[in-house]
Amino acid sequence: MKDVNYNANFIDHLFMDDQSTPDTYYPGEGRTPPPGKFVISRNLKGKPISTYADDTWDFRSYRNPGNTDRGKLIFNFKSKDITSEVKWLTFLLIYVSEPERGSFLSISTIMNYYGSLKKLGYYAQRQDILPKEVLSNLTNLENFISSLNTRKDLTSTSSILHHLSTIPIEISGYRIFYGIKQKIHSKKLEIKDDEQHPVIPPRILSNLINSLDTFLHDIYSCEEVFFNFLEKLAENPQFARSKSMQTKLGLTSKQFEPCFLEAAAIYQLEEVFLKYNIANTPNFSGFLTRLQHACRIYIHLYSGMRQSEALSLSTESLSITKTRTQYTYKLKGITSKLSGQGKSTSWVSSCEIEGPFRIARKLSLLVAKFAEIESNAPPLFISLKYLGFSSPQEKNPDLIALSHTSNKCSEVFHYFDDTQFSITNSDLDHLEGTNPFRAWEAENAFSVGSVWRFTTHQFRRSLAFYCSQSANVSLPSLKRQLKHLSREMSVYYCQSSSIHSEFSSDQHISQLFISEKPASDAYAYLKLVLQNNEKLFGSHGKFVEKNVKFNKNTILESSRKTLISKFKKGELAYKETAIGACTTTSPCDKRLFRSISACLSCNRAIVTKSKIERVIRRQNIFVQELGNDNTTSIEFRTEKRELDALINFRDNVIYKKD
Repeated sequence: MKDVNYNANFIDHLFMDDQSTPDTYYPGEGRTPPPGKFVISRNLKGKPISTYADDTWDFRSYRNPGNTDRGKLIFNFKSKDITSEVKWLTFLLIYVSEPERGSFLSISTIMNYYGSLKKLGYYAQRQDILPKEVLSNLTNLENFISSLNTRKDLTSTSSILHHLSTIPIEISGYRIFYGIKQKIHSKKLEIKDDEQHPVIPPRILSNLINSLDTFLHDIYSCEEVFFNFLEKLAENPQFARSKSMQTKLGLTSKQFEPCFLEAAAIYQLEEVFLKYNIANTPNFSGFLTRLQHACRIYIHLYSGMRQSEALSLSTESLSITKTRTQYTYKLKGITSKLSGQGKSTSWVSSCEIEGPFRIARKLSLLVAKFAEIESNAPPLFISLKYLGFSSPQEKNPDLIALSHTSNKCSEVFHYFDDTQFSITNSDLDHLEGTNPFRAWEAENAFSVGSVWRFTTHQFRRSLAFYCSQSANVSLPSLKRQLKHLSREMSVYYCQSSSIHSEFSSDQHISQLFISEKPASDAYAYLKLVLQNNEKLFGSHGKFVEKNVKFNKNTILESSRKTLISKFKKGELAYKETAIGACTTTSPCDKRLFRSISACLSCNRAIVTKSKIERVIRRQNIFVQELGNDNTTSIEFRTEKRELDALINFRDNVIYKKD
């Protein structure tokens, strides 16, 4: 054993110098924990941050920029013996355990494992025994398993037991009892599955986007003077402060700078400050936090990023490229979901994020300047506490603090009217349509009258759901807001194999976009076929009327999964058209000629009366305009034939049936 040595499981996957890595472990003979001065973590310059003897192990220097809020392991048990054992068990997992399939343990996984080890330590503390007595005794271990209440804890504990059981007893000193897989499996079955994040109903999502637009446009309208005011406030500790504060700073009345409201008037910001109840520097500090949050939420809405991915963005992350016909917007950042290590990737977005990104960038650059952070591209969402307006941010040369909203009061939703996010019966109908097997009305969070509580995971799924099937967006405002992004996502995430490596992560929003499409298409199909009282025409419309509509309750309750499966297998498709819908799974050779009437004779078409009436009205106006110029032109004759075909179908098929 004396010749064996171990390195921390995560270091081979970190892009840093050898001087930054923790010490190498030499176990020696028998159960030998490392000495107290053994370096657990170092900063980028090689200076030790944590040692084995410390009760806090800080791994934040090894994390991706968007994850630096979590990275500390704190050993704080009442019993020194339990602290010692949990620390040793954690060390064994980090250094000596062998991850499966030649993988490695990321800092994120280590954090999750430590969460379960803490539960083990607290359980042993309550039972007045040591963790060793839990892990090596079947009865004690079964009782500990029974005390766990989530699938996540059970899965994590199962992995820990597996890892520890592979470590030789002469190194660990533990004889781990791992014959408890069935107990863990049975316990998992007792726990209800974690529900999937809901798709935000279109009315609520549209109201949120409109509220964010209104809020941000208030800043755009005074952007230059707003940031001039902020810069003056940051560089001059007397400016816009109260008289009592200026007196404490040693000024006399003759030396006083303008107080806050006087300063606001000088910069012509009274209207905005009055609207958002900003009357002093602490109020302004809270406003800046909410402004930064609004910019981040906007980026979530139009990119589908996770929170950690958005926090990994820098001030140079936005890329705008121009083609012959349009601009393409991409956000470049880092993701580490599942892969554990940081991986550069990008997210397709739209022009809607340009304004919020610009505001967040200006905030970041200003903060970095006054915090003396030397970086050509500081984090986009840097902590505003560096400005020192409220509780100052402690400066750490090894780590740039990021901005995290710690409570609801710090969120931009604080400025919005909650009533516009109150769940209505129509919102509940939408939720039931996306998942009819979930008892939405029985959950307090989704009952009628409850105020919707937004999460970033909801933004991800909602974006994928709506952009992958535009027919689900019934509100004109939301359809307009997502129109460009929907097209860009389809091109980049589904049709462009040449850039697939750019979005190759299994957990990238592109994969969610693709995986969500069958369910989204199925929902749009069900909404038209089963939840629409309008009679359906066209070849496939006739089939639905005869074979599906009369039995719609059975279809909805028992066959929805089968329907989604058909969409996944490519046996059925759905695309909204000008006169109804298309269900063909094969390439269409009619769209190239932009012929609307071609759908009328297609055996995969669904036609509705309301849509064909609307097209006829618009086509009639178009034909009249062409006729005013020249009734013999090829354009007039072509469009007139289109109009005649539509009218003929309406009069001889739809009206005749009616």
